Amino acid sequence: MALSSTAASGMPLGYEQDEQIQRRQGGAGGGGGAGGYSSTAAVSQLFARLSQEIEEKQPKNCIHFMVDFLCKHYPEHLHGFASIWQMDPDLERERHEVVNFFKAHKISTAVAAHFTNAGYDTLDTLTTLTPDSLVDVEAFNNVKWLPGHKVRLQQIFGEISARVRAYRQEDEKA
Repeated sequence: MALSSTAASGMPLGYEQDEQIQRRQGGAGGGGGAGGYSSTAAVSQLFARLSQEIEEKQPKNCIHFMVDFLCKHYPEHLHGFASIWQMDPDLERERHEVVNFFKAHKISTAVAAHFTNAGYDTLDTLTTLTPDSLVDVEAFNNVKWLPGHKVRLQQIFGEISARVRAYRQEDEKA
């Protein structure tokens, strides 16, 4: 996790100076070694910067602040997590709509989460499912639904288009 120049990337200031020190010592970015730039130094620098930011901003939730900071400044190191953490509010609204659809049909939010985890995170994508394809959602999440839930889900997905249409009409009235 070697830190690179951050002036043009919008990263917090303070890292450029450390990189200049690294170059003067002859460590062009390799990992550890004599005179090189070690991961320990990078982590220490990151923690020092986080401490400084926390002290300045005084966030109510330090853990969330740290995750926000890492997602904002180091998304490439988080392998896709940053995009999930900083999710588009419109997509989040659609995911909530899916959960509310299941709640309206007396299905738990845990089961609803299995659908959103499997990529069925909009009402439109739910309409592409059939009772036979429910086993794929169950397998993807590595779960076994209770028999009663499975029967209700099969009933719902037997007429999913009509149920989504009815749900949307009820939602518009409310």
